[in-house]
Amino acid sequence: MAKLTDLISKNRKKVLGILSGTSVDAVDVVLLDISGSGIESSVEVIDYQSFKIDKELKEYIVESSYKETGSVRDICLLNSIIAVNFAKCINEFLSSRGISSKEIDLIGSHGQTVHHIPFSEEFATFGTKSTLQIGDPSIIANITGITTVGDFRSAAIGAGGSGAPLVP
Repeated sequence: MAKLTDLISKNRKKVLGILSGTSVDAVDVVLLDISGSGIESSVEVIDYQSFKIDKELKEYIVESSYKETGSVRDICLLNSIIAVNFAKCINEFLSSRGISSKEIDLIGSHGQTVHHIPFSEEFATFGTKSTLQIGDPSIIANITGITTVGDFRSAAIGAGGSGAPLVP
């Protein structure tokens, strides 16, 4: 908890952002310098890189995104596989630039969207909207050694939005 308290109180942070879009063609990593807080924040892009997604992995992700071809088992396995792949991309990004993981304050991982229901639908006796991103942030954190946060779309839906909180 002390680590998070220290992070919140820092005026300047080095943050990595990572995501793979619905096209599933690349994992994008960006290094940001964020200073200030709230509406007083400023964000500077320091560097970025795209890592091509393996063709076979892309096919599994796309197949798993459809109810006709996906399964809970496959999504569960992909949740770990994608997280490991994201962590590998992050570690490669940092290594190629001579940056230590200790220099990074935080990773923000969007994850890989496998299903998105931005408008309320009836399910049993419930009406709800929902989204599912995979690429477990805890696995990314354990492999990289960097505090990792994620599930931004779910947070946006929980706050009454449509699950599109980030602008590419």
